[in-house]
Amino acid sequence: MKRLEIRPYREADEDAVVALWHECDLVRRWNDPVKDIGRKLLVQRDLFLVGLLDGRLVATVMAGYEGHRGWINYLAVAPNSRKRGFGRLLMDEAEARLREMGCPKINLQAVRHVAERQVIRRQIDFLHFHGWCKRICRATGNDQERRRLWSNALDQGSEPESQEEGADRQEVKDVLNVELPSLVQRIYSNRAGCPRYDAILVDEAQDFHPSWWRTLRLALKPGGEMMLVADKSQDVYGTADAWTDRAMANAGFRGRWARLEDSYRLPPRIVPLVRGFAKEFLAEEELDLPTVEDQGEIDLFPVELRWLQVGGPSNSLNDKALGACVDEVRRMMQRLHADTATADITFLSGVDLGRRFVERQSRKNIKVRHTFHPDRRTSSRQKRAFFQGDARIKATTIHSFKGWEARHLVLYVKSVKLPEERALLYTALTRLRRHEQGSCLTVVSCCDELRAYGRAWPEYEEF
Repeated sequence: MKRLEIRPYREADEDAVVALWHECDLVRRWNDPVKDIGRKLLVQRDLFLVGLLDGRLVATVMAGYEGHRGWINYLAVAPNSRKRGFGRLLMDEAEARLREMGCPKINLQAVRHVAERQVIRRQIDFLHFHGWCKRICRATGNDQERRRLWSNALDQGSEPESQEEGADRQEVKDVLNVELPSLVQRIYSNRAGCPRYDAILVDEAQDFHPSWWRTLRLALKPGGEMMLVADKSQDVYGTADAWTDRAMANAGFRGRWARLEDSYRLPPRIVPLVRGFAKEFLAEEELDLPTVEDQGEIDLFPVELRWLQVGGPSNSLNDKALGACVDEVRRMMQRLHADTATADITFLSGVDLGRRFVERQSRKNIKVRHTFHPDRRTSSRQKRAFFQGDARIKATTIHSFKGWEARHLVLYVKSVKLPEERALLYTALTRLRRHEQGSCLTVVSCCDELRAYGRAWPEYEEF
């Protein structure tokens, strides 16, 4: 393949650059490309890069850094020169130059192309691992064998829809972690024409078993890319320890993990509390903590942080906890910010108290979008249909809320005796999303072990 020459922009490149941007549909009526080029030449012009192939200009990228974060604009590759890695080469060079300037984070400015976006979306699969396994078995005519695995493991009932549902049954664990991945591995090893992918991204990899990763590697096209993103502090299934150095080597990795230390989602004021919980209640080898982003003297992301410690006789503790949760949601409804509504409030708890919470709200004619239906199949459908844009208060388990975030959270904690329970609470504390107009989190705790920790919160109250 011919080599792409990358160098800073020169004045003689102007006509070719503007023509390329038009060809790539990057020019908008409110952005004059010639003026954009002129402005860039006055500031960090060495971050305006072009790519040439046999002397012909086929790619550009315009980077910048204002001391807080980096920016990428006008990333373009000529249509007849795409799918050759030129865009990646330009980005690698731009990122290297930004890193030399001390840039900690980069934002990419993208232009929306509706028709092209729809095509790209059809080319992307977004699935949990076992849902993907089911799809592969069905697509290759092996669904009967997959069903046989479940019929052997379960005396009655239907297969679980998620890892969470089968977490307490060894027979289910065996199918999820060993037998089903082995079946898909055999399918890929013995059958041509199985679906293969240019790139595979695994998020929440602390919940991922090495056998799942080995299975996915068989679905990668030659020359493709795979990425594993994990936070060991959120090890709610107790699987992160499986990623030993030996397992990482067998999975194709070399060297240390690349670390992302800054949190750009959490309100900065909660980060010390999150770190404090992790250091006190999580094992040292599990710590993978965010750092505090420097805001200067101005509180850019205001946040209200409350801790309610529920105490009393054990036979009335659950009722008191339910009352506290209902009261806190009502209090939050009464103190919403001008740009929010009741639909922005999320309540997180276990299943039992969650069902009682939904029933209590229903009696008050308060509608709740929840995942606590007593029928497992209905509950699974509720989880798949869970939508934060729904115009109702949200209520679900912490497991189901992983990967989501909210500005207004009420969290109920019943127990932190097990390592998985402590990891689950840590995960819940990191679900709060910062916002310039403010956010709020209330923790309702029945755990005496957390009493001293709760007193460190800005607002602490015995209930």
